[in-house]
Amino acid sequence: MVGGNVGTWKAQDRVYEADLLNGIESWVFASNGTYCNELDITPRMIADFDIVIMNLNAIGSSKRLQQVRALAENRPKHVIWMTLLEGDMRTYLKPMPHLRELFDASSFVNCININAEHFIQSLTQSPVFTLGIPYPVDGVRACAISREHRSRSVHICPFLKTRWNEYQVATQLHIPIIGYERRLTRKFRNLLSNMRDCGSFFNVDINRTYISKLLHSADLTVEYAKPFKEYYAHASSSLLWLNLDDRYTWGRYVLDAAALGVPIISTISTGHAPKLFPELTVQNPFDIDTAVQMAHRIMEDDRFAKNACDYAFEHIQEFKPDMMMKKLYTIIDTL
Repeated sequence: MVGGNVGTWKAQDRVYEADLLNGIESWVFASNGTYCNELDITPRMIADFDIVIMNLNAIGSSKRLQQVRALAENRPKHVIWMTLLEGDMRTYLKPMPHLRELFDASSFVNCININAEHFIQSLTQSPVFTLGIPYPVDGVRACAISREHRSRSVHICPFLKTRWNEYQVATQLHIPIIGYERRLTRKFRNLLSNMRDCGSFFNVDINRTYISKLLHSADLTVEYAKPFKEYYAHASSSLLWLNLDDRYTWGRYVLDAAALGVPIISTISTGHAPKLFPELTVQNPFDIDTAVQMAHRIMEDDRFAKNACDYAFEHIQEFKPDMMMKKLYTIIDTL
């Protein structure tokens, strides 16, 4: 597994993370494999493995894309190369040098959002599948707060500075609203991005202060981002979640809600919402009226909310690590 995070490590070195980690590194634990930063990968390392998963979201320049293309084109014949498209699939609407050639050099392309699959396939002769990323269903489920112990509150999934359509829905429910923001870190490597993105080098509270003034509802509580285990427990204590996403990503919030047994109102663009929560999926991120109607039904109809969650939990099982490995081997058998 080749990605943008620093370091090289094996699955057995970090087994303590396997139950909750839901990023691309989940492939490392599912396959009992090795993780490597994309800048450290070499032809010699590639030759030592049967399968290489290259996360294209980590490649930040056309020069580096050309280098990765060369690695794919010149790899030994025994190596299966999966190019993993993580992030927002709208990125690939913009023409990029070396992209199509890298796709063609891949054994197959893993497009993480079903809505983009046919478009990506039009760019390459290599097969394209919406395989995605393994999800630690059982580990996340163990963090869930049972429905009878949940508060009558609504949880806004994205950071509050990201967009405010969820907030516009939440304020019409007249119940407590729980949202999150990032606390700035004062590490040296983050100082320039702190100033660029937030307007301060050192004010760790600037995001929360800014959003609290902008979204001045008395019902809103702004929390700081939390570690996985604490976040899952805290977020699952709300009666419902809102995620009116405008992106075409892997839609992890929908997976989180399904695993935790919390109803989530989300959009078609997530890819997962129509499959896991079909009765709670709106057509687009602007359809707040429909979202408000759905939210009221969740709050007023326990049977409806429970059925929606039971359906989602039944259908999220296909994303468990062992099931995803079976899907991967099935794809490889077709190559």
